[in-house]
This record gives sequence, structure tokens and C-alpha cells, in this order.
Amino acid sequence: MLSELIITHEPIDDVPVIIEWLLDMHVDKLIDAILPQPHGNWQGLTYGQVVVIWLTYILSQSDHRMCPVEEWVAQRLTVLCRCTGWSVTAADLTDDRLEILLDELGDESSRPWERLDEELSKHSIHAYRLPTQVGRIDTTTFSVYHGETDAGGQKYSVLTWGKSKDHRPDLRQFVQALGTLDPAGIPLVSAVLRGNQNDSPVYLPLWRQMVEIVGSPDFLLVGDCKLSSLVNRVQLHLEGGFYLSPLAMTGQWPVILRDWVLNPPVEVQDVDLPDREQADEPAYRGFVMELGTLARHPRTDEPLGWMEQVFVVCNTRTARRQIHDLHAHLECAERDLAKLARCPGSDADELERRAEAILTQHEVQDYLQVTIRETVSYEERLVGGGRPGPNHPKQQVEVRALHLAVNRQETAIEQAEKLAGWRLYVSNTPPERMSLEQSIAYYRGEWQPERGFHRWKRGGLPALPIFLRYESRIRGLMALLSIGLRVLTLVEFVVRRELDQQHARIAGLYEGNPRRATDRPTTERLLRAFDGIVLYRSEAGGRVTHQITPLSDLQKRILDLMSLPTDLYARLAPANMTDALHATGPLAVSLMVNLDRPPPNVEFVDSG
Repeated sequence: MLSELIITHEPIDDVPVIIEWLLDMHVDKLIDAILPQPHGNWQGLTYGQVVVIWLTYILSQSDHRMCPVEEWVAQRLTVLCRCTGWSVTAADLTDDRLEILLDELGDESSRPWERLDEELSKHSIHAYRLPTQVGRIDTTTFSVYHGETDAGGQKYSVLTWGKSKDHRPDLRQFVQALGTLDPAGIPLVSAVLRGNQNDSPVYLPLWRQMVEIVGSPDFLLVGDCKLSSLVNRVQLHLEGGFYLSPLAMTGQWPVILRDWVLNPPVEVQDVDLPDREQADEPAYRGFVMELGTLARHPRTDEPLGWMEQVFVVCNTRTARRQIHDLHAHLECAERDLAKLARCPGSDADELERRAEAILTQHEVQDYLQVTIRETVSYEERLVGGGRPGPNHPKQQVEVRALHLAVNRQETAIEQAEKLAGWRLYVSNTPPERMSLEQSIAYYRGEWQPERGFHRWKRGGLPALPIFLRYESRIRGLMALLSIGLRVLTLVEFVVRRELDQQHARIAGLYEGNPRRATDRPTTERLLRAFDGIVLYRSEAGGRVTHQITPLSDLQKRILDLMSLPTDLYARLAPANMTDALHATGPLAVSLMVNLDRPPPNVEFVDSG
């Protein structure tokens, strides 16, 4: 008698890897401990468990939208249940439930995201032995296509007009702040702020949260020039913190920079980078000045003084680019002014206005001198009509003409070339704790929070476009994505540290170039290496068997570098089940596909 063999399959891909990381980070337990208990009508998975499944979808699919999650879960029920050990159903992740979860995560009154940041960060520092010597704080803006009120008719308080870093002044926005740890830009704290929030006051509250997490202020805080405000420096010094920041070119600092660069008070040092190829000139040049800083105590108004190091640094590559750009602007301005000189018109004021507009457009007001001169000449012209002749009356007519001349200010141009690439950095660290070379190395790491912002905007963890119409849900979404950013950065930190300890590189991560090896793989490429792994379920004569596609050597290598169990995928197909494909007797095989894609041609492998 024929027995019908029914085979179905579910995609696995990188789902077990992501879930294992989230569970190792205790995301489910921490969220369940922080958020209030769900309403009594809430059945099934807890808040924390829902977050784990939803974050798995977000990290695997690079999509934060709620509407596709339920279908995605329905296609992977067996995989999700076996990876987590929970009774997962598609009804656990409906968009209604996800909205409730976001409302709880972004509740302004209880501010659960702050405690979540603290607990997750403390656990990560301890569990993954993260270095805590250097922290960074930065901000960015997220532009949204929202109106004046939310879906409930309430006016937005966070989504406001402000200076857009996305160059979209026509859109409302909110400011996202992020505090990270070196060397992988691992998030410690994050916050959603008003769209017109000034950056300078953001640093101290976030720094205090980082101090609470790290357990001590004895670490270096690196930020942009807003950190260098005197208020921030005074408070950080009083509270025992250390800072490194470029000085804003306001007040007397531009004059000081010019004087120091043109007439260096100490010898200028050449600073090269250890990972830089041999070049004709050093990567950086500079020197250090130690100055005493005076201020007023913020509470007692008494005089307060401390010593600071001012690092005077020139990036030679930036200097070359700035000099090239200066001469390009000069040439463009001279070309436009030459066109204007050919048709100067008759109005001197209008000609001067147009010339000034050209200088302003090309930003060369200090380097080009424009002179407008009017000449007067006399011409003999016939009076009246008729044919000219020796007896035709004539008269002398005054003729006025405008002339425009352009001269380069060579002294100013030469000074600008000497000042190109130079900046001032300030720090209260003593010389024995930070040298000129170290200050340059620390500030060069400012890409780390910027990379996190890139992942949120155009990378593998996108927050944009934001369709949510309540501010609480927007805050909840950003709290959720900050957890996802922790996963991406922690994976990179662990894998790169392991490769460094082994003095090894990993190949096979780059499409079209399988031999290309790297010792700095990205999490996105590591996860993509697991695409195509499938769980098969075969049923015949009442017997059910699960099998998975075999792991490649690259996939096994990645699991080893991540310190994940080697049987992570084999657990999805228990070895104690009978292999239906090897059952004796004739079989009539029918293939049932429950996905929108056919199963790949792979070899069946017994998980035992």
C-alpha cells in the first residue's frame, strides 16, 4: 500500500543566530522586569518575548514595519518555537500588540527606556568584558513627514522644526542622541529629544547616565565642538570627568589659532598613523600647549581654575583638500566676474551688488578685491537729422562707462594656505595620560556613533521612513532599534576580538570575491552568510521527520567566532526522529510549499 510523503519547509537563515544573541543579552528578562504587567486580556508571549521575536524580524529583514511581522512569524513557527522554547503563534505578534508594546516602551511618564539602557549596558559590559576607557556622545536629526498633530489630534511636542542635519528644513524632525563605548560604538544610552534641541546641553545628562552605568567618571568622553562649551567643561571637571573635544571657532580662539600656526611657540611634531601606508608627508602635524583655564563655580560663583591641554593639530590630507577647494573657488569666482565685466551695465551700485553676490556665493570675499571704476569720454555727434556733411552742425557728448577689475589678495591667500587643515582640541587630561598622538587617535574614532546613525537611517537597521503617528510609539521604536544596534555592534566586537586573538582573517563574506579576507567583518555580512538554510518537515504514515540543510565551513567558522554552540542549527532537527526519507516500502511523494519561494536544491543531512 502506498504511503504519501508530504514535505513542507520553513526558512531558517540567520534567525537562530539573532535569537541566541538576544537571549544571551537577557533582553526578554530585562524587559519583563522593567515594563508593567500586561493587561489581563493579554495572552501568550510576554512583552520581553515579543520584543525578541520582533527584533529578530527587524535584524533579519532590515524592516521595522509592524504589518509584515505576523505573516513572517506564521511562516516560521517551528523554527521560532524550537529556537526559543516558547509556544509562539502568529497571533502573538499582530500589529495591535506591537503598538501596545511601543506605547509601553515609549511611555513618557515612567521613561522605561532609561532603565532599560542602564540594565542592558551593565549586563553587556560584564558579560562581554567591554573596555570602558573611552566613551562618545553625538546627536543627529530624523526628518519625518508629519503634520502639526498626531493621530489623536494632540499637538506634537517632540516633532518640531529645527536645524536639519539631513538638509530637509521643510520637514519636522526629532533629535536622536547616542552615547557609545569604544572600540565598536556599542550603545550605552540613547534619547529622543525635541527637534529644536540645542546640542550643547545634551552632553551632561547623557554623560551622567554613562557614569552610572560604567560605575565611575574615570573615562574619556569624546564629542564634537558643542561639548567644548565652558559650561560643559566646568561641570565635567567638577564631577571628575575627562573630555576631549575640538574648540568652537568663536571668541578669541580663531585669533589664537592663527597666531600659533603662523608663529609656533613650540616645535611642530610630525605624527603618522601605524595603519597608514608609507607616504611622502606625515598624516598629521601639530604641537601641544598647556594652559590654565579660569571660570566661575556654577553654584558658589567663586573663581575656579584648572589646567587644560590644547592640541594644535593639522590633518595634512584635509589641508590639501582645503587648499585645492580654495583655488577652485577662486577660479570659479574669477570666471563669473570676468563675464560680469564684459557686460557691466550703467548702474554702478547694481554692478557692485552683483559682484559682491558672486564673491559671497564662492566664499572668497577675503581673497579677491573687486574694483569698480567709471571713465568719462567725449564723442562728437551730429545734431538733428539729415545726411552728414561739412556744414552739418555737431556737438560734444559725454560718454560714461563702468569697468570692473579683479585682483587676488596674495597675502590673504598665502595665510589661508598655511592655516588649512589646522584645528584646536581641548582636554583636561594630564600629559602623562594623553599625548598628542593619542589625542589624534581618540578623535579619529568619531565615526563610531556616526556609523550607528547611518545604520538607523540608510543601513541594515532603518528607522526611516517613520509611519508611526504617536510620539510615545516613536520613542518606543527608537528604544527598540537601540537594542538592535547593540546586537550589531556587540557581534562585531566579539568576532573582531576573536580574530585579533587568533591573528586570523575570514574569507567568503564578499559576493563575487570569495577569496577576499578581512579581520574586520561587519555583522550584516556575517548574518547574510546564513541565507539559504532551510528546515524541512517530512510526514509519511504518521511519522514526522525534520531535517536542515548542511552548514558550510564558513557558517561553522562564524558560529565559532561568535562563541555560539556548534549545534545551534542541529537542535532544530532532533536526532531521535526517524528519517522518513529512508523509510522502507514504496512511497508516493508530494511536495507542499508553504512559502513564496521554492526550496533550494540541497542535500538532506541527518542532524544526528
